[in-house]
Amino acid sequence: MKLLMENFKNFLNEAKEEATREEIKAVVHKVLEDEGGAAGLDPIKKELEKLELPEGSMDELILSVDGVKKHDKGDYILTIGLEEGELEEEKTEKHDAEMTAAGHSKAQSTNLPDGLQAAMLKKK
Repeated sequence: MKLLMENFKNFLNEAKEEATREEIKAVVHKVLEDEGGAAGLDPIKKELEKLELPEGSMDELILSVDGVKKHDKGDYILTIGLEEGELEEEKTEKHDAEMTAAGHSKAQSTNLPDGLQAAMLKKK
């Protein structure tokens, strides 16, 4: 009986299928939405690791998702719903205090370009 149960567990583990592109997209979008539109690798990776992922780089996997780009500072940005020009690269301290007050992370408050910060504040 014990051998039968072990074989059944092995069968179930082998039967797990890789996550579909839609499942991966849903997880990445949810994390980015929950984080206010941008997040570093760690929170996205944490959620994606709950899925059976295809082989390859985590960075490449995230960037393969529609509507996701990587900022020069390393954060992944959800670009869906942003208007043209909101990803401008100019960075000043214009929105930093407002971003912090709205509950965004220090990295988002100090590293993201002004256009993206404005779009994130507008969404809340």
